[in-house]
Amino acid sequence: MMMNQAKVVYSQLNKIPGAVFYLLLAGFFMPTLLDLLHGPWGSEKNAHGPMVLIVSIVFFGIKYKQSAQNKQLFLQPDHLKAWFFIFTGLLFYIFGRSQFIFQFEVSAFIVILLGCFLLTHSWKSSHAMWFAFFFMLFMVPLPVTFVDMVTMPMKMAVSWASQAVLFKLGYPIARDGVILTIGPYQLLVADACAGLNSLFTLEAMGLLYLNINQHQSWMRNAVLGVLIVPISFIANVLRVIILVLITYYFGDAAGQSYLHGFAGIVLFVSALLIIMGVDSLIQRWVGKTVRTEVKDKAAKPALPERQVVASVLLACCFVAAYLLASYLQPQVSHDGAVPQFEKLLPERFAQWQSVPALVPQVDLTTNTEAGNDYDKPYDAVLMRSYKDKTGHVVMLAIAYAKQQTQEIKIHRPEYCYHAQGFTVARQVPVTLEVGTQQLAGNGLLVRRNGRNEWVQYWIRIGSGFPRTGMDTRLQLLKESMKGHVPDGILIRVSSLIHDDAEIPQQTALQQKFLQDMLGSIAANELPALLGSPDATSPLNNK
Repeated sequence: MMMNQAKVVYSQLNKIPGAVFYLLLAGFFMPTLLDLLHGPWGSEKNAHGPMVLIVSIVFFGIKYKQSAQNKQLFLQPDHLKAWFFIFTGLLFYIFGRSQFIFQFEVSAFIVILLGCFLLTHSWKSSHAMWFAFFFMLFMVPLPVTFVDMVTMPMKMAVSWASQAVLFKLGYPIARDGVILTIGPYQLLVADACAGLNSLFTLEAMGLLYLNINQHQSWMRNAVLGVLIVPISFIANVLRVIILVLITYYFGDAAGQSYLHGFAGIVLFVSALLIIMGVDSLIQRWVGKTVRTEVKDKAAKPALPERQVVASVLLACCFVAAYLLASYLQPQVSHDGAVPQFEKLLPERFAQWQSVPALVPQVDLTTNTEAGNDYDKPYDAVLMRSYKDKTGHVVMLAIAYAKQQTQEIKIHRPEYCYHAQGFTVARQVPVTLEVGTQQLAGNGLLVRRNGRNEWVQYWIRIGSGFPRTGMDTRLQLLKESMKGHVPDGILIRVSSLIHDDAEIPQQTALQQKFLQDMLGSIAANELPALLGSPDATSPLNNK
């Protein structure tokens, strides 16, 4: 009797440290979770993040319980591998949190979770849980630059397909890039409606469906895994069609109400139903589903005393990593004042006079009443048109953000133009002569429905002028390693042209406009536009 009671107590003690590991891990990553909810997961196009997190955790628990019942888990800690993964994950965490890179910070959670698992189970036990760890990779936010690059072609394709279907059904609909016009309403197909993130989530749900069904046929798994991509595209088209029809029949307010969120639910439900239907068809082709057999394996208990020591050591590592990451986080490198461009830039200077815009400028994202959010990174925006004495018009757009990080950066004009239906026909590096400085920038030739526009711009991040998305990331990392959270500004000038032969003339005109504009601004205000004079070198980031 006493022996049985001792075994029960021993068994209960053996479970306690394992639970403590996961509780410590949950507490350690709570600040990261809050940052995600107030950052990328707080925007509509990344709203799938919390759902994937919840599904990942629930699936991990279910998989763990199933593996334990099938006696696939061995209570034999592999401390060497466990601490290797834990310390590797902590390095990921320190770098990611200190540099505001969520990709590293969230990946650290998965790596450390594997380490915590190995503190109580053998390496062989992790083989039974491999898909649970793999599925958690879908929690990692995709890099913003990559998402922006891939999302636009997807939105164009979804817009085209939605317009084609509704036109065939007899609806009065037209398309201009990613803008759909139906009746008196115009709808911009947003990233959330047709972006890479929804495809990413649907791929995760599809793979989860495959794992739960445990198809033995590799051909069936491969075919269905590949078909998830076109299935998600069809689901996105259905979502856009539903939103267009809601707006057409019930008005713009209805399209932006809770029904907009309902269309998102329809997206995932319709995708899941299509996946199940396609799976049924594939089953008839490759044969019936065969369940995997599970071999009966005995579990061997571990010593609870050593696990308690590991819990204390793990807690100390978590505290030390959090404090070190906080210490290494860069600080704002400027006074935080936002330039008042309306007052800073006069409406009349040299030979230029502010005039009403002849055509709508490509919009810039501005701050809301509630302040900046993840998708709206600017603190100040100015958009004006100026005409000289000879009648030439130059359009000016300025966007300023007092804090730039790896996750919240200035939107590059090529993406803004593309998002609003323009085709970027040409993109070339240019050197902008500004006073005694030569700034690295870009020139864009964009077209839409007979409107041709020549655009030149530069972006300043701290003391650098990056031309590409990769240059921007490297500049941010450079500033961050110095302990700075830099500010950033976009200066964009553009002119309408009739044909490409006017580009050299318009380039010279825009250069003259910039020289006159900066000449009208007080010298102490110029660093906001050009950076500190001692920090800006000719052809910076060439």
